[in-house]
Amino acid sequence: MYIPKYFKVENVDEILDFVQKNSFGTIVTTEQGKPIATHLPLGFNKKGDDYYITGHVSFGNPQWR
Repeated sequence: MYIPKYFKVENVDEILDFVQKNSFGTIVTTEQGKPIATHLPLGFNKKGDDYYITGHVSFGNPQWR
C-alpha cells in the first residue's frame, strides 16, 4: 500500500503504542452493493528483525469469504 511520506510512521515504539491503544482494525467489503464492516482484533508481532501486524476474522463471520 502506498503511504505518502507525510503520513509514514517508521518509529516502532510509536506503532506499538498505537496498536496497543487501538487494538482493532476495520475491514470493509460490499455485498450486493451494500457496505459491510467488521472490527478485527490486531496484534503487533516481531519475528527476527521484521515486525508484523496480524488480525483475525472469525470463521463464523461470513465476511471472511
